[in-house]
Amino acid sequence: MKPISAASAKRVGNKLGIDFTKVPIAQFHRGMRLEYKEHAKALGGSITRAGMIAHDHLKEHPNSYRKK
Repeated sequence: MKPISAASAKRVGNKLGIDFTKVPIAQFHRGMRLEYKEHAKALGGSITRAGMIAHDHLKEHPNSYRKK
């Protein structure tokens, strides 16, 4: 399993059309790492699909991946 860098998260987010003035990049990055770690096999190793899941979670619950 490859690590997801902040730069990779930003590239994926841009590809998905995420507005990083509304979605904090740190939360999106954290979400991508978590979703990829939990679902890597089901996602076929796709970090883009992990980004889609993370973004969906953030749209429903904006604080989904905020550090506690």
